[in-house]
Amino acid sequence: MPPISQSKDATQNISLAATENPLGMEGRIPGAPKERSGHAFESLVFQCRLSPSRTRLSFLRDDDQTAEAVDGEQLVCRAEWLAKQLIEASQPGDRVLLAFPAGIDFVVAFLASVRAGLIPVPVPYPKPRRPFSRYQSVAMDCGAKLGLTNLETLRRADVNGVSSNGSVDETQNESSVQWLSPSPWSKEAGPVEAGVFDRPDPDVLFLQYTSGSTGTPKGVRVTLANLLANLKVIGRGFGLDQLEMDRRVVCSWLPAYHDMGLVGIILSTLIHDGHAVLLSPTSFMQRPGRWLSAVSDYRAAITVAPCFGYRYAAAKVSEEEHGDLDLSNLKVAACGAEPVDPAVLETFAERFETAGFRRHAFYPCYGLAESTLMVTGADRGQLDQRSPELPGYDCKHVSRQGLRESFSRAPIDDLDTIRLVSSGVAGQATTLRIVNAATCKELEENEVGEIWVHSPSVADGYWKQTEISEEVFHGRLDNDSKLYLRTGDLGFLSNGDLYVTGRMKDLIIIRGQNHYPEDLERTILASGDDLTDCLGAAFSVPGESGESLVIVHELPRGFAADQTGPLLDAIRIAIASEHDLIAKTIVLIRFASMPRTSSGKVQRSQCRQSFLDDSLKVIDQWKPTTQLDPTLFPDLTPLIQSPNARGMVRERIERVLLAWLVRQVGAEKNSIDAQRPFAECGIDSLMAVEMSGQLEQWLDVRLSPVIAWSHPNAEKLSEYLTDQVLGSDKTQESVSEPSIEMLLAEIESMNDSDVNNELDGLS
Repeated sequence: MPPISQSKDATQNISLAATENPLGMEGRIPGAPKERSGHAFESLVFQCRLSPSRTRLSFLRDDDQTAEAVDGEQLVCRAEWLAKQLIEASQPGDRVLLAFPAGIDFVVAFLASVRAGLIPVPVPYPKPRRPFSRYQSVAMDCGAKLGLTNLETLRRADVNGVSSNGSVDETQNESSVQWLSPSPWSKEAGPVEAGVFDRPDPDVLFLQYTSGSTGTPKGVRVTLANLLANLKVIGRGFGLDQLEMDRRVVCSWLPAYHDMGLVGIILSTLIHDGHAVLLSPTSFMQRPGRWLSAVSDYRAAITVAPCFGYRYAAAKVSEEEHGDLDLSNLKVAACGAEPVDPAVLETFAERFETAGFRRHAFYPCYGLAESTLMVTGADRGQLDQRSPELPGYDCKHVSRQGLRESFSRAPIDDLDTIRLVSSGVAGQATTLRIVNAATCKELEENEVGEIWVHSPSVADGYWKQTEISEEVFHGRLDNDSKLYLRTGDLGFLSNGDLYVTGRMKDLIIIRGQNHYPEDLERTILASGDDLTDCLGAAFSVPGESGESLVIVHELPRGFAADQTGPLLDAIRIAIASEHDLIAKTIVLIRFASMPRTSSGKVQRSQCRQSFLDDSLKVIDQWKPTTQLDPTLFPDLTPLIQSPNARGMVRERIERVLLAWLVRQVGAEKNSIDAQRPFAECGIDSLMAVEMSGQLEQWLDVRLSPVIAWSHPNAEKLSEYLTDQVLGSDKTQESVSEPSIEMLLAEIESMNDSDVNNELDGLS
């Protein structure tokens, strides 16, 4: 996108200056006619206009944690400068995909899209050498014609149908998205005249695509009124009005394209007159101590992460990093996006108690994209009345068997006990109901049913999906005129507190990343030519290191027994390459033995139970190797503890990789050098998946099953693995590679019952 000459007239810079805090109105700036443009934009940048010299965003770079910072005036100027360029390339109300790496550019692009009268559509940052065509389903669903990202991404990614200058080849790109890279902004650019932005604000502020399904995406229509209502809930829940202005510092590594990062961190900070300190998810995964160091260095009062983030930090932060931390300024450590494990919170609190962390700061909450974000959270008034030594949440011991029977009751013994963490009480102007999903009748306290929500935060539906919007957003109860959002989540109310117990839907969460079983099953079906008439089921089961994926699939009648091995291999490769997943178990069962509904659909929950009960009619199955050959994979502990750890560990990993290659391809010893590409060594897709699994087990780090795609020889892969084991103090291209992003997609996901499957960029 070429630079645009700018006006030198500064008198027109502020076009619709807000006169009141936008949270104090019903989604409108006083005196601004409905037909005037800029209403939504001015609501978002009100505090930036009010205090232009205050720092609003700081982004800590992955290399040395130096910060790129922008104040309110710079943020507004950059957004308006880009908005002018967007106006020249768009029509009012156009949808624009935002696919930026972590950083301030995403925020600028979001605000610029709003300023230009467009509808921003955040999407995950694309992995290197992965096609932009993965966004095709989202682009086609919302009718996007324009996509924004940075120039480096356009150069590195496989942009299907997009040339290097951003022009589009209509014959190759079915969704016809024109991918553009904004030209750099400078202070010399000058302000933009107000008349440039004379466009109507669209009814929808932005589209938030829910997690999981890439095949059938659903874009939540979030309006300005929805956003402002939810930011009130967040502000009250987090107690922001009780914090002095200079204490409203929030630190987070959550991805900006996810509702938790966009609404809960970025937009909340702008509206509530705060300062957001941002890290990339990959930076956190590479060295989680960076997150807590940033909290300490900036004296952050608030941080937000899914449960796995606290678990990962407690396990991986080194003693050296721990000694320099001061977490005593944290007032709120919010936890959401996935089931909250009380043991994880307790472990984190114990680990960082000496650094000043108080368990009173923990703030479990519940929300989903369909309700903009937050639905429930702890009552800050009640929390402030309890002893600071007590946890900032309530925890109940309930009966496992009782929950199976849809009722919360006291356990009969330790084996029957499960601990559930309260997700707090309903937010401001929010009505919460627990409902029998089959009869649509409201249930009594402690009865388990579907969670229904009525709130001004609830969107009016999905983009151009009338039928499913009616089903999800228009729940009705007898003798109640309200319309309720049917969340698809299960829970119960006890003394006003919500306890989430599970999902009605079959959403799968692996390492914090959400996957729809339909997507996995579609991939499996396509991996074998003979599976057309067979049913398959994908689900997760608990294990020592979290949830693991299990695949069960029928074999057709008369399937040759000697072909089960190749089919199992084909399924493994397909799941790894399409979804960055390695299954814990793949089971092939007898034809027509899959549990079915009366209409012939797979009963995943029953199949899962049959798997756990070992009652499936198994013909063959695959499980990963549990024991590694110690002669090939030696213990690295002595090297890690040595003075020259980095060089010695990197050399040992490289030697192991070369030995593994020699063994796999049957080559002579020393016949393969470290620079030789894996593909030239005869390593196919299946061997690459095997390599990743064994390296992950050996090094105790999380790796993408297709790690060899991004690090194509032993030299490059050993350097990357060394950084994963020891941490890195320098920028590496690999930090935005699939492995870490997937890892992190322990976020991109996050939150909804239908959350982001795409956290695979969890950039």
